[in-house]
Amino acid sequence: MDLPAWTGTGNPFAMNKKIVKNGIWAGTGLLAVAIVVMGIFLFRAGTKVVPGAPAPDVTTIRAKAEAGNAAAQNALGDLCAKGEWVPQSYGEAFKWYYSAAEKGIADAQYNLAVLYETGLGVTRDEAEAAKWHRKAAEQRHSGAEYNLAAMYATGRGVPRDATEAANLYRQAAEQGDALAQYNLARRYEVGKGVPVDRVEAYKWHKLAARRGIEDAVNAMNDLKGQMTRAEISEGERRSGAFIAPNPAPASSK
Repeated sequence: MDLPAWTGTGNPFAMNKKIVKNGIWAGTGLLAVAIVVMGIFLFRAGTKVVPGAPAPDVTTIRAKAEAGNAAAQNALGDLCAKGEWVPQSYGEAFKWYYSAAEKGIADAQYNLAVLYETGLGVTRDEAEAAKWHRKAAEQRHSGAEYNLAAMYATGRGVPRDATEAANLYRQAAEQGDALAQYNLARRYEVGKGVPVDRVEAYKWHKLAARRGIEDAVNAMNDLKGQMTRAEISEGERRSGAFIAPNPAPASSK
Protein backbone atom coordinates (compact mmCIF):
# COMPACT_ATOMS: atom_id res chain seq x y z
CA MET A 1 0.00 0.00 0.00
CA ASP A 2 2.26 2.81 1.22
CA LEU A 3 5.78 3.22 -0.03
CA PRO A 4 8.21 1.39 2.27
CA ALA A 5 9.63 3.19 5.29
CA TRP A 6 13.28 4.11 5.66
CA THR A 7 15.20 1.19 7.15
CA GLY A 8 17.71 3.14 9.20
CA THR A 9 20.69 2.17 7.03
CA GLY A 10 22.89 4.32 4.85
CA ASN A 11 23.44 8.06 4.98
CA PRO A 12 20.33 9.99 3.94
CA PHE A 13 21.86 13.42 4.44
CA ALA A 14 24.86 12.64 2.25
CA MET A 15 22.45 11.61 -0.50
CA ASN A 16 21.29 15.22 -0.62
CA LYS A 17 24.46 15.96 -2.58
CA LYS A 18 22.70 14.50 -5.61
CA ILE A 19 20.77 17.74 -6.02
CA VAL A 20 23.90 19.89 -6.09
CA LYS A 21 25.43 18.32 -9.20
CA ASN A 22 27.61 20.96 -10.85
CA GLY A 23 26.24 23.85 -8.82
CA ILE A 24 27.13 25.06 -5.37
CA TRP A 25 25.03 26.52 -2.62
CA ALA A 26 24.76 30.27 -2.18
CA GLY A 27 23.17 32.42 0.45
CA THR A 28 21.04 31.20 3.32
CA GLY A 29 17.60 31.22 1.74
CA LEU A 30 15.71 27.99 2.33
CA LEU A 31 14.78 25.80 -0.61
CA ALA A 32 12.39 22.90 -0.09
CA VAL A 33 14.14 20.01 -1.81
CA ALA A 34 12.64 16.54 -1.73
CA ILE A 35 15.09 13.69 -1.27
CA VAL A 36 13.48 10.28 -0.95
CA VAL A 37 15.13 7.21 0.56
CA MET A 38 12.90 4.14 0.44
CA GLY A 39 9.72 6.19 0.57
CA ILE A 40 10.57 8.67 3.32
CA PHE A 41 11.34 12.34 2.71
CA LEU A 42 14.71 13.23 4.15
CA PHE A 43 16.36 16.61 4.63
CA ARG A 44 14.09 19.00 2.79
CA ALA A 45 15.51 22.32 3.86
CA GLY A 46 18.75 23.45 2.30
CA THR A 47 20.57 26.49 1.08
CA LYS A 48 19.70 27.55 -2.41
CA VAL A 49 21.50 25.85 -5.30
CA VAL A 50 22.91 28.42 -7.72
CA PRO A 51 25.39 27.17 -10.37
CA GLY A 52 28.68 29.08 -10.23
CA ALA A 53 27.71 31.18 -7.22
CA PRO A 54 30.16 31.88 -4.38
CA ALA A 55 30.22 29.79 -1.23
CA PRO A 56 28.02 30.92 1.66
CA ASP A 57 29.46 33.24 4.29
CA VAL A 58 29.82 30.60 6.97
CA THR A 59 31.40 33.03 9.44
CA THR A 60 28.39 35.33 9.28
CA ILE A 61 25.93 32.43 9.42
CA ARG A 62 27.66 31.03 12.51
CA ALA A 63 27.81 34.43 14.20
CA LYS A 64 24.09 34.97 13.63
CA ALA A 65 23.33 31.43 14.82
CA GLU A 66 25.33 31.91 18.01
CA ALA A 67 23.48 35.21 18.57
CA GLY A 68 20.20 33.29 18.50
CA ASN A 69 18.96 33.91 14.95
CA ALA A 70 16.65 30.97 14.23
CA ALA A 71 16.99 31.03 10.43
CA ALA A 72 20.79 31.07 10.73
CA GLN A 73 20.67 28.22 13.23
CA ASN A 74 18.70 26.11 10.78
CA ALA A 75 21.03 27.06 7.91
CA LEU A 76 24.08 26.12 9.99
CA GLY A 77 22.40 22.85 10.86
CA ASP A 78 22.02 22.20 7.13
CA LEU A 79 25.72 22.81 6.52
CA CYS A 80 26.78 20.60 9.44
CA ALA A 81 24.50 17.77 8.36
CA LYS A 82 25.81 17.78 4.81
CA GLY A 83 29.44 18.56 5.64
CA GLU A 84 29.65 21.40 3.13
CA TRP A 85 32.05 24.27 4.02
CA VAL A 86 32.12 23.05 7.63
CA PRO A 87 33.16 19.69 9.12
CA GLN A 88 30.36 17.15 8.77
CA SER A 89 28.74 16.49 12.14
CA TYR A 90 25.25 15.21 12.83
CA GLY A 91 25.77 16.08 16.49
CA GLU A 92 26.35 19.73 15.58
CA ALA A 93 23.45 19.60 13.13
CA PHE A 94 21.23 18.29 15.91
CA LYS A 95 22.28 21.12 18.24
CA TRP A 96 21.47 23.85 15.74
CA TYR A 97 18.28 22.26 14.45
CA TYR A 98 17.05 21.85 18.02
CA SER A 99 17.66 25.51 18.79
CA ALA A 100 15.85 26.63 15.65
CA ALA A 101 13.05 24.10 16.11
CA GLU A 102 12.30 25.36 19.61
CA LYS A 103 11.90 28.83 18.10
CA GLY A 104 9.23 27.51 15.76
CA ILE A 105 11.10 27.15 12.46
CA ALA A 106 9.15 24.47 10.57
CA ASP A 107 12.08 23.32 8.42
CA ALA A 108 14.20 22.88 11.56
CA GLN A 109 11.41 20.94 13.27
CA TYR A 110 11.21 18.69 10.23
CA ASN A 111 14.99 18.18 10.04
CA LEU A 112 15.18 17.53 13.78
CA ALA A 113 12.47 14.90 13.39
CA VAL A 114 14.50 13.24 10.63
CA LEU A 115 17.53 13.04 12.92
CA TYR A 116 15.41 11.41 15.63
CA GLU A 117 13.85 9.10 13.05
CA THR A 118 17.19 7.97 11.65
CA GLY A 119 19.32 8.07 14.80
CA LEU A 120 21.86 10.44 13.27
CA GLY A 121 23.50 12.69 15.87
CA VAL A 122 21.08 11.56 18.56
CA THR A 123 19.67 8.32 19.95
CA ARG A 124 16.97 7.07 17.62
CA ASP A 125 13.56 7.92 19.08
CA GLU A 126 10.51 7.52 16.86
CA ALA A 127 8.19 9.08 19.44
CA GLU A 128 10.32 12.24 19.43
CA ALA A 129 10.44 12.11 15.64
CA ALA A 130 6.65 12.01 15.54
CA LYS A 131 6.44 14.89 18.03
CA TRP A 132 8.60 17.18 15.89
CA HIS A 133 7.04 16.08 12.62
CA ARG A 134 3.68 16.98 14.15
CA LYS A 135 4.90 20.45 15.13
CA ALA A 136 6.13 21.05 11.57
CA ALA A 137 2.97 19.53 10.11
CA GLU A 138 0.89 21.96 12.15
CA GLN A 139 2.67 24.68 10.16
CA ARG A 140 1.73 22.87 6.93
CA HIS A 141 5.22 21.52 6.20
CA SER A 142 4.37 18.97 3.51
CA GLY A 143 7.41 16.77 4.18
CA ALA A 144 6.46 16.50 7.84
CA GLU A 145 2.85 15.78 6.90
CA TYR A 146 4.05 12.99 4.61
CA ASN A 147 6.46 11.45 7.11
CA LEU A 148 3.95 11.64 9.96
CA ALA A 149 1.37 9.99 7.71
CA ALA A 150 3.83 7.17 7.05
CA MET A 151 4.40 6.79 10.79
CA TYR A 152 0.65 6.50 11.44
CA ALA A 153 0.35 4.05 8.56
CA THR A 154 2.98 1.74 10.06
CA GLY A 155 2.57 2.46 13.78
CA ARG A 156 6.09 3.82 14.22
CA GLY A 157 6.30 6.28 17.13
CA VAL A 158 2.52 6.66 17.19
CA PRO A 159 -0.41 4.23 17.35
CA ARG A 160 -1.28 2.76 13.96
CA ASP A 161 -4.19 4.81 12.58
CA ALA A 162 -5.27 4.45 8.96
CA THR A 163 -7.67 7.38 9.14
CA GLU A 164 -5.08 9.79 10.54
CA ALA A 165 -2.55 8.56 7.96
CA ALA A 166 -5.01 9.27 5.16
CA ASN A 167 -5.80 12.72 6.57
CA LEU A 168 -2.12 13.64 6.68
CA TYR A 169 -1.45 12.25 3.21
CA ARG A 170 -4.34 14.43 2.01
CA GLN A 171 -2.88 17.54 3.63
CA ALA A 172 0.46 16.97 1.92
CA ALA A 173 -1.21 15.94 -1.34
CA GLU A 174 -3.24 19.13 -1.42
CA GLN A 175 0.03 21.07 -1.29
CA GLY A 176 1.21 19.27 -4.40
CA ASP A 177 3.34 16.59 -2.73
CA ALA A 178 3.61 13.87 -5.36
CA LEU A 179 4.34 10.91 -3.08
CA ALA A 180 1.49 11.89 -0.79
CA GLN A 181 -0.79 12.11 -3.83
CA TYR A 182 0.24 8.59 -4.83
CA ASN A 183 -0.27 7.13 -1.35
CA LEU A 184 -3.63 8.84 -0.98
CA ALA A 185 -4.72 7.42 -4.33
CA ARG A 186 -3.77 3.89 -3.26
CA ARG A 187 -5.86 4.30 -0.12
CA TYR A 188 -8.88 5.38 -2.13
CA GLU A 189 -8.45 2.27 -4.28
CA VAL A 190 -8.83 -0.11 -1.34
CA GLY A 191 -10.67 1.99 1.24
CA LYS A 192 -7.88 2.25 3.80
CA GLY A 193 -8.69 5.16 6.10
CA VAL A 194 -11.06 6.58 3.47
CA PRO A 195 -14.08 5.17 1.59
CA VAL A 196 -13.37 3.30 -1.64
CA ASP A 197 -13.59 5.90 -4.41
CA ARG A 198 -12.18 5.06 -7.85
CA VAL A 199 -12.71 8.58 -9.17
CA GLU A 200 -10.71 10.13 -6.32
CA ALA A 201 -8.07 7.42 -6.71
CA TYR A 202 -7.80 8.24 -10.41
CA LYS A 203 -7.58 11.97 -9.70
CA TRP A 204 -4.69 11.62 -7.25
CA HIS A 205 -2.85 9.06 -9.38
CA LYS A 206 -3.14 11.44 -12.34
CA LEU A 207 -1.70 14.30 -10.31
CA ALA A 208 1.15 12.15 -8.95
CA ALA A 209 1.90 10.87 -12.45
CA ARG A 210 2.23 14.45 -13.69
CA ARG A 211 4.94 14.98 -11.12
CA GLY A 212 6.95 11.97 -12.19
CA ILE A 213 5.77 9.10 -9.98
CA GLU A 214 6.02 6.12 -12.33
CA ASP A 215 4.08 3.82 -10.01
CA ALA A 216 1.17 6.24 -10.26
CA VAL A 217 1.16 5.93 -14.06
CA ASN A 218 0.97 2.14 -13.82
CA ALA A 219 -1.68 2.22 -11.09
CA MET A 220 -3.79 4.70 -13.04
CA ASN A 221 -3.67 2.53 -16.15
CA ASP A 222 -4.69 -0.53 -14.13
CA LEU A 223 -7.50 1.44 -12.51
CA LYS A 224 -8.89 2.52 -15.87
CA GLY A 225 -9.82 -1.08 -16.59
CA GLN A 226 -12.16 -1.06 -13.59
CA MET A 227 -13.81 2.30 -14.34
CA THR A 228 -16.64 3.45 -16.56
CA ARG A 229 -16.07 6.15 -19.16
CA ALA A 230 -18.08 8.54 -17.01
CA GLU A 231 -15.85 7.84 -13.99
CA ILE A 232 -12.69 8.36 -16.02
CA SER A 233 -14.07 11.61 -17.40
CA GLU A 234 -14.88 12.84 -13.90
CA GLY A 235 -11.41 11.83 -12.68
CA GLU A 236 -9.85 13.80 -15.53
CA ARG A 237 -12.04 16.79 -14.69
CA ARG A 238 -11.09 16.73 -11.00
CA SER A 239 -7.38 16.38 -11.69
CA GLY A 240 -7.54 19.19 -14.23
CA ALA A 241 -9.29 21.47 -11.76
CA PHE A 242 -6.77 20.83 -8.98
CA ILE A 243 -4.41 23.67 -8.16
CA ALA A 244 -1.91 23.30 -5.33
CA PRO A 245 -1.60 26.56 -3.36
CA ASN A 246 2.14 26.10 -2.80
CA PRO A 247 3.25 23.12 -4.88
CA ALA A 248 5.91 20.94 -3.29
CA PRO A 249 8.81 20.08 -5.60
CA ALA A 250 8.52 16.98 -7.74
CA SER A 251 9.92 13.97 -5.92
CA SER A 252 13.11 12.19 -6.92
CA LYS A 253 13.96 8.59 -6.16
